[in-house]
Amino acid sequence: MEPEFERALKIALRMLRASDKFRAEIEARLIARGFETQTVEAVLRWLSDKGVLNDERTLSNAFERLASDRCWGSERIRAALTERGAPEDRLAGLMASRSIGDERKAARKALQKKGVRTRASAGRLLASLGFEEELIESALDELFGTELE
Repeated sequence: MEPEFERALKIALRMLRASDKFRAEIEARLIARGFETQTVEAVLRWLSDKGVLNDERTLSNAFERLASDRCWGSERIRAALTERGAPEDRLAGLMASRSIGDERKAARKALQKKGVRTRASAGRLLASLGFEEELIESALDELFGTELE
């Protein structure tokens, strides 16, 4: 192995030690560190061939963590994963698989976790977590009753 390849590989493996990363994240970091495109491509290919770098697995795990554990809405999940470099086509497919029922469940869970007491604070929380306005309204009506009552 060439010394530049070894240095780049070491950096990439260090990044992956903490958590799964998208191909785009590793590529951007290595380019920013001044590695040649050819070396970066060789490292990415090596990592993929060894099964260490897998965008499908990374996307699935990240989506599950954000949707279930953090109780984020679809808008915020999409923004966060796009920013990290998730493959657009795969992300779109995963987002399409999330039902309105999944969104409602996540919204309820978020409100229970935070223990909000007012309609206004609940609305702000759900908006900050990336839930759509219509879903926020229905969740608030369910929890606090309709505004007209």
